[in-house]
Amino acid sequence: MKKSNSGKMWRFLAVLVLGGLLFTAAVSVDTEAARGARGGGKPAPAPTATLSVSPSSPAAGVAFIVSGTGFHAGAPVNFVLGSKAVYTMANASGYAATTWTIALPGTYTIAAKEATSKGWVQVGSITFNVVR
Repeated sequence: MKKSNSGKMWRFLAVLVLGGLLFTAAVSVDTEAARGARGGGKPAPAPTATLSVSPSSPAAGVAFIVSGTGFHAGAPVNFVLGSKAVYTMANASGYAATTWTIALPGTYTIAAKEATSKGWVQVGSITFNVVR
């Protein structure tokens, strides 16, 4: 009785296809890792900073502090009001602060921007009143 080789051929083809699929999956993972992808290729989210002003309603013409927490440790930070920006660095705990003086009473918003590989990204803001 002569045995059929068709069963062996189907097993060989199945092993060949499975091997090709495994190779393709391994190459895809290595390619994503080489591009620096993390967590399925999604970029790391921008931090969210919580800002505060001290005192909470500063007087016009008097220096006050703008501070924030939640920045990446050691990151460059800009506090921005209109066309004025004050540059500082977050400390190892993600805290950054600077001193401001605003001459006129009114409502103001200061934004916090952190430097990233894609440029400056706004990560927080605070709106407050400057009083007489």
